[in-house]
Amino acid sequence: MPDFMNYLKVYSSWAKVSSDLDPDFVNPYQTVAYYQKTGDYNGNPQLSYPSGIVNPNINPQQSISTEVGISAGLFDNKVDFD
Repeated sequence: MPDFMNYLKVYSSWAKVSSDLDPDFVNPYQTVAYYQKTGDYNGNPQLSYPSGIVNPNINPQQSISTEVGISAGLFDNKVDFD
């Protein structure tokens, strides 16, 4: 290392974080279909509930972050930078 450089540090990081719905928040209408009126039987409305999820490709929210940096001390640590 040159005489004017006291230390040199190179760092990096990578993260992938996923989040899902709040477990205390229950709202099935975000992922499933509503009841549908399909007709009448003896004057009573008939309702049907579609099976399955409206969109089977619903995934958790994801966040990806990357960080790269350099820390150095120069001239007997009189000059520092990150």
